[in-house]
Amino acid sequence: MLSNTIGRRMRIVWAIAAKDILDGIRNKVLLQTVVTVLFMIVFYKALPIVTGGGPPQVTVYDMGNSTLTLDLQASPNVEARRVSSLEDMQRFVAMGGTPEIGLVIPAGFDAALAAGERLGLDAYVQHWVSDSAAETLAGRVEAEVAALLGRPIHLNLDAHWVYPPLDSIGPHTWAAFSMTLMLVLIGMGLTPQLMLEEKRAHTLEAILASPASSGQVVLGKAIAGLLYCLVCGAVVLAFNAGMIVQWAFAILAIMCGSLLAVAVGLLFGVSIEVVQSLRMWVSAVIIPVFVLPVVASFMAMDLPRVVNAAVRWFPSVALARLFLLSMTNQAPLAEYGLDLALTLGTAAILLAVVAWRVRRSDR
Repeated sequence: MLSNTIGRRMRIVWAIAAKDILDGIRNKVLLQTVVTVLFMIVFYKALPIVTGGGPPQVTVYDMGNSTLTLDLQASPNVEARRVSSLEDMQRFVAMGGTPEIGLVIPAGFDAALAAGERLGLDAYVQHWVSDSAAETLAGRVEAEVAALLGRPIHLNLDAHWVYPPLDSIGPHTWAAFSMTLMLVLIGMGLTPQLMLEEKRAHTLEAILASPASSGQVVLGKAIAGLLYCLVCGAVVLAFNAGMIVQWAFAILAIMCGSLLAVAVGLLFGVSIEVVQSLRMWVSAVIIPVFVLPVVASFMAMDLPRVVNAAVRWFPSVALARLFLLSMTNQAPLAEYGLDLALTLGTAAILLAVVAWRVRRSDR
């Protein structure tokens, strides 16, 4: 009996969701959404290409004050900077928006050079750089180092991949920001229409007069909105596949972010009556609630501690941090537990509020 009741309720939910999904396909809403996401991705992906170019970037950790470091810094064929530790070298390389080489010059390098020993240097590159691009970049730097030394040298790239620390700023932070913003824009831009269309056609009352409950209506609308977000999320992940280290976290972030965006969108849909007001309120909410807190969280080292503590509790920041975790090789529970709970908890509360508002509208 219980299984029959659950099955009947889920059929009602699916009927509501299927209607909205089919309407979205017929009206080409889903196609337009994917095209919009593709345009946004191509735009921010093209920025490093437009602003890039020039000689290879080289970050040097010199353990013994080799003259090679000074020669690299003076060379017009590379842009070299010197750092004081291996950790600093890896951090600077990870922050690079274009492929960059980290070079380790061991102590006693000049003496080995003078003694005619066979030379080799450990080189590091960002984990998202393809093997072919890494080899090409290493070849250019290797040729320049060989020219400066006057003899052949080999740069060793074997397993020397650099992963970004959680508290660093680089291409991974902007990728996390773009993923968060795209999900929010899709969820808040499309999902409210699912409710507004019912209001405009005066069909919400008819649905609520049927065996469908307010909770089933909200769940059906949420499933339709989730489909939009998940399709767009899959496109976003495909374009950022090279940045992803932990796919489980990436998929989890897309699912949690889609649920949060849909919950916010449905809340707007039940609270606002006309499309013009919707656009105004969505624009007013996106920047202070979703954009600025995420940007502030990326600038944590430059902000007062009280501000850092405050923005940490914004669900948009929690979502961005989940995306960041997927692009690092770190995943301690202390880092993602609160973010996961905050994102899902906020979505659950908002969906409960939406169900309550729909129930009240039926009175």
